Amino acid sequence: MQAVSINPPAENVFVDKIVFNHFMFQTIFDNLTPLEFLRLARTCRVARAVVQRFIEQTFTTKINQILSRFFTDPVAFRSLQACTGTLISGSVALQFFDRTFYPGSDLDLYIPPQSDRHVLQWFPQNGYRFAPTSAQPKDLEEAIDQGRVHGFPNDIFHEEEEDYWSMGTKYIKGVYTFIKPSLVENAPDLQVQCIVTENAPLDVVLSFHSTCVMNVISYEKAYCLYPRATLHDHHTVINDLPPSSSQPAALSKYKERGFTICNDIRCDEAVVDISFRLWNRSIGDSLCWSIPLDMEGVGPGYLLPGKHQPLSHDPVSISQWRLIPSTTHLRFYKETYTHPFLYFTYVISREAVMNDPRAACDRWWDYEPGYGDEHFINLYGKH
Repeated sequence: MQAVSINPPAENVFVDKIVFNHFMFQTIFDNLTPLEFLRLARTCRVARAVVQRFIEQTFTTKINQILSRFFTDPVAFRSLQACTGTLISGSVALQFFDRTFYPGSDLDLYIPPQSDRHVLQWFPQNGYRFAPTSAQPKDLEEAIDQGRVHGFPNDIFHEEEEDYWSMGTKYIKGVYTFIKPSLVENAPDLQVQCIVTENAPLDVVLSFHSTCVMNVISYEKAYCLYPRATLHDHHTVINDLPPSSSQPAALSKYKERGFTICNDIRCDEAVVDISFRLWNRSIGDSLCWSIPLDMEGVGPGYLLPGKHQPLSHDPVSISQWRLIPSTTHLRFYKETYTHPFLYFTYVISREAVMNDPRAACDRWWDYEPGYGDEHFINLYGKH
């Protein structure tokens, strides 16, 4: 984001009386939704500069502060994200965008299966203790091996309020919980849940119970997929999934946090019309709120086998999906795409790949020897 200098004339009341009055500035902006302060940015050059500065201070550079609750070195954790393709989602991602705080909330991480051992071994080395379920071996290495061979049993935790339990364990290969004492006196232990996905992390996120938790944070950007409904209207639309026993508890949790639960597409037609247009969507499109994060000190991206240069962007950056209306609900339709010359699995349809004229003119799988993920990401991503 390009910095804009704010050197207004003395008679500029907006700047003199509001921008340079810290109390007034914070009071006003803390009570504006993102839609409102982004509208303010369109009014004039000075307002645009002020909003840019606010976004940088509140979001771009605050990610490390938010993660410091869980890690003494948040930049080291984000470097782990970079080299493994791990995404943050769940309550922490929502709190980041909504500028709220839910006491006792866990950190939920979504990990591609290629990176499971790399990520999971990092936590015991950084002050966390593995807390196995009754169905997991007590030894972490044995638990990882069990998850790789047998997957994750879907008959435990079925009453939990976690966002991912609302759709069962169809897209999940394993869940590993790590805990450590909080640095705050009398506060509950800190808990990190590592969800190893069957395919791509976003494949799980798009299968959550409703839209308010469809937000992800990679090492380089934060994405709110439905910002108007989630952050401005505080509506969440239920995903048209087979019912599960945990969905009511998960929805009740977010109702208590101030969200209006839309059970069908007619509950608020205006919100649905504006926020949930029935067309193809992609990460970073005009309906998505994408925030570049402060990258100072963050390590390089994923280094594919046989390559000398890491990936320039996170694999999530090319994800695509679309909404399909059923009788009363909205269904999030997505496909995963694999190819012998791709190391990762991507949330993008085969049709989108094969019918793209760029692919016809430039066959990414012939671009370079070995895995072609770098060229694939640059071809289909929005960066």
